[in-house]
Amino acid sequence: MLARARATAGVSERFSFEGGTFDELALTFLGDPIIVTHADSATSDRFRGVRASSPEGVRDRIARSLALLDGERYFAYALARLPSPTALHTVDRLEITEFVQVAGSAIRLTIEVRHVSNDVIRHDVLGHGAAQQNAETITFGGNSLTVHRHEVFDAASATDVLMHYYEHDVAPEAMTRRPLS
Repeated sequence: MLARARATAGVSERFSFEGGTFDELALTFLGDPIIVTHADSATSDRFRGVRASSPEGVRDRIARSLALLDGERYFAYALARLPSPTALHTVDRLEITEFVQVAGSAIRLTIEVRHVSNDVIRHDVLGHGAAQQNAETITFGGNSLTVHRHEVFDAASATDVLMHYYEHDVAPEAMTRRPLS
């Protein structure tokens, strides 16, 4: 019961009980699966369900995740709307096709958005402010990516973009978009 109370309060940790362990993703609330509409991933290909009681809780989760990015060990974060409301414990089995993702460190990030429409995949780098052709290099996980100066974000401005995506399923209209080849 203590494990269930902690899980429903939003604490993500592994719990022990006689005979084994289980983690928060496998929990249900009063026998019904916990349903989520979004998933996120931090420096891995495994998505987790985003569960928060308010938009402020989602914003805090995104901001904390981006603040931890160091460009080396922790270097990426992605957010996706699920195709349909999904049981929390099955999110990692879904194929995620549309998402917004960041890469880099908390002080130098690039943001990409992937969208599918009429079976056509569009993958763009986002920018803010006036277009600037000056090249900037973002490093992440032993890789590097060259982007334009206006396509470099910090964690705070990237949080705003991801939060807009969470609430509206698209990047803000004011963003510039450059297709990736």
